[in-house]
Amino acid sequence: MAKAFLFNTSGIPINISINNGPFIEIPAANTSNWLPSAPNKSITFVANMTPSPGQICLGGNVVSYYPAMESPAESSTFTLSIPTNTPIESLQLYLFRADQESFAWVTNINGAYCAEASGR
Repeated sequence: MAKAFLFNTSGIPINISINNGPFIEIPAANTSNWLPSAPNKSITFVANMTPSPGQICLGGNVVSYYPAMESPAESSTFTLSIPTNTPIESLQLYLFRADQESFAWVTNINGAYCAEASGR
């Protein structure tokens, strides 16, 4: 079964919800050496296009996020598209602060670049 990993590379905690699941907090990166942090709760990847709330799947995934010092009402949403024609053993989603008001993310599949985007 494929595994999904979320990483926060910014200096502030981020809360994230996947496919309308509960928000989970990803702690801030270690700012002395900028090692990304991961949530305490693992994320389930399902190799189909019908996830349960909180799971990442093939195709489009709705990801909502907000900095921990804000409220869920301030969350932003993006669609994370996972290719349906690529064998996936490992999916990595790196979230980082793009500027004072927005975040960006990079998606890797099996350690190789897949996509990037930003938003607020």
